[in-house]
Amino acid sequence: RILENSLPLPELLQALGTGIILGFSIAAPPGPINATIATQVATRSWFAGFLVGLGALTADVTFFLITFYGLTRAIVGNEIGTALFAVGGLIMLFMAFSTFRQARSKAGMKTGRQTRFPYLIGLSIGLTNPFQIGWWVTVGLGVLATFGLRILVGFFAGISLWVLAYTTSLAWAVSK
Repeated sequence: RILENSLPLPELLQALGTGIILGFSIAAPPGPINATIATQVATRSWFAGFLVGLGALTADVTFFLITFYGLTRAIVGNEIGTALFAVGGLIMLFMAFSTFRQARSKAGMKTGRQTRFPYLIGLSIGLTNPFQIGWWVTVGLGVLATFGLRILVGFFAGISLWVLAYTTSLAWAVSK
């Protein structure tokens, strides 16, 4: 019965692939999460870096719930939603430009955050990171309005794949 009500395989694979790409779009850009992961891997261990990423993923789960159960029902399909998408898109472009400028000056990669609880630092950065909040209010809102829950598995798989690949490649680089 479950298979009778599910999506056809091509649509399921498309939703999975789209979700993975969108998961990478929030997890991969340079920013405080990836800088903190790098610091934890370089100064502590692969596992500490992974826990930072897991904390950030938990923040994304929180934002997903807020977006899906609150924002999509409140603003999608009206003038407020259209204006929010436009303003949010401009903010995201500004943040991308600012991140690029900081990365060129090397000031954006410095972080002294060290904690005994890397998961909590990842969670706290994720919950307060303007990029993550902006992504959910703009891209995330549009994605959920378009795809609904079909995108969910691929999206969080994409974030998880990024965290695993990034921490593993950093740990490998540090060990060489």
